[in-house]
Formats: sequence, structure tokens, C-alpha cells
Amino acid sequence: MKTETEFRSAIAEEAKTWIGTPYHANGAVKGVGVNCAQFLYCVAKAATVIASDAPLPRWFTPQLATHSKEERLVAYVMSYGATEVSEACVGTGDIVLYKSGQAHGHAAIVLDWPCIIHVLPGHGCQMGHIDEGRLGKFTRRYFTLWKGCE
Repeated sequence: MKTETEFRSAIAEEAKTWIGTPYHANGAVKGVGVNCAQFLYCVAKAATVIASDAPLPRWFTPQLATHSKEERLVAYVMSYGATEVSEACVGTGDIVLYKSGQAHGHAAIVLDWPCIIHVLPGHGCQMGHIDEGRLGKFTRRYFTLWKGCE
């Protein structure tokens, strides 16, 4: 069993290995292409913080959140055991979901608050800041796979 530090570090270290991977809708191959939902899945699976048989989310595109109020991205992260936490409880390896339309449609992994790693069309997987550019205009929700923060 991993300690909290080991758990969170495993996620952050794996996320860093994806930096430079191009954006690709529904892609899930490091160095080749990925989108934000598959990035979360691939990092969590490689860091062994979700079940090895957890299904890859093939149904997600950011456009779903633009045109629908259905919170598919929220449901997706919760299906892997993530729980919502307050901003004050956010730590390394946690997930930030941005409401970029009618629902939450963009995801990032916290590297070291407020530094994140996320995937954007035209930019690929990169480090950034929680409030950079347009992200600062979006409302956010925070989730953790760690079970110690309530």
C-alpha cells in the first residue's frame, strides 16, 4: 500500500512523462496523441492508482460539454473512485475539472499547486497554471483519488 506522498508523487511523475505529447481527440498513446480525459486515465493507470481493468473512456470529447449540460467528465472521474474536494484540500496528483461550456469539459492534473499539467488542442500536453489564459474564466471543481482528504 502506498503512502499519501508515494501515491501523489506517482501520479505527478507519470504526468510529467506525457509533456510534449500532441493533442489527439480520443488518443491515448504517450508521445503520439492524447486528449484530456484519456490523459487522466492513462496517467492514473500507469501510476497504479486505479484498477488495472478500468475501461478506457472512448466516448469523451470537449464538444460534449459545450453543447450538453450532462456532466460526463465528472461522472467519468467519479467512476474511477475520485471524490470531490474543496480547493483548500487540493494536492499534488489531484484533478481539476473546468466548466468550459454548459458542463465541465476540460481536465488537468495538479503538479504542485497552482501548477498543472493538461492537454490542449494545438498545444498538446504541457505544464501550466490553474488560472492561465482562458482557464481563469472557467469555474472549477476538484477531485482526488486519494482517500485521506475529505
